[in-house]
Amino acid sequence: DTTGTGSEASPYADSVVITGGIVTAVSNYGYFMQSGTGMWSGIFVSDTNTTALGDSVKIQGTVYENYGFTTIKSVTNFTIVSSGNTVPTPENISTGDANLEGYESVLIKVSSATCLTADLGYGEWSVKDATSDSVCIDDMMYTFSAIEDSAYDITGPLNYSYGNFKIEPRNRNDISGPEKLIPVTIHDIQYTTDASGDSPYKDSVVSTGGIVTAIVPNKGYFLQSGSGAWNGIYVYDKNNAVARGDSITFKATVSEYYNLTELSSITDFVKVSSGNTVPEATLVT
Repeated sequence: DTTGTGSEASPYADSVVITGGIVTAVSNYGYFMQSGTGMWSGIFVSDTNTTALGDSVKIQGTVYENYGFTTIKSVTNFTIVSSGNTVPTPENISTGDANLEGYESVLIKVSSATCLTADLGYGEWSVKDATSDSVCIDDMMYTFSAIEDSAYDITGPLNYSYGNFKIEPRNRNDISGPEKLIPVTIHDIQYTTDASGDSPYKDSVVSTGGIVTAIVPNKGYFLQSGSGAWNGIYVYDKNNAVARGDSITFKATVSEYYNLTELSSITDFVKVSSGNTVPEATLVT
């Protein structure tokens, strides 16, 4: 009822509604939930309440059309009815059908889809199966580096933003297919002869690790591998708890934030060990 059945705008746009469903995906901006299966059964909730996959939730909020994407926001009443419920089975559809309004926010799966473009910018890539149009894959919840001309099976709720439908994988298990991953040291990431100071791995997804040397509360931490110049980096990561002396590895995107080289979009995080000796401070003049 909330998403409508046949038009882009919900018939309940700008109305306060009471509804509920099973949480199918959780992002930093809210969560996708679904009631039943098939077209028109899913919706995105822009909400700061904590949820987990399989939670049955009941909410009261305002239906909002966000540039053609039907959402619920301004949640005033939130209840977790139960947890650990079975998440609805993904709808197996073609990449062409993944561009249909009815599957918006529904958990879907496309199979045997070939990567057409591995880097569309902003963490997006595109795939196309043998019978229909292409669809974008986005990094709202999980960053992935695809390989062009390789085949993929991809699962995730269907998002809509900037005029395109986009499948949003939740984790590595939602993507079956090869990944282009660059294992590098912090020194590799930081060392540059470019006058801009930008990392040679800017915008690349890399696998790296080191020892946590300092923590920025609620924002991230500094990481170092070895000592001396080029061996430290800032990691923007609000999701993984660390302590000084932790040895960690992860996958991340290298980015330049106002000329500060940093790592963000952290996934596949592993705490290798704790209580390690923090590298000695480097004396500079």
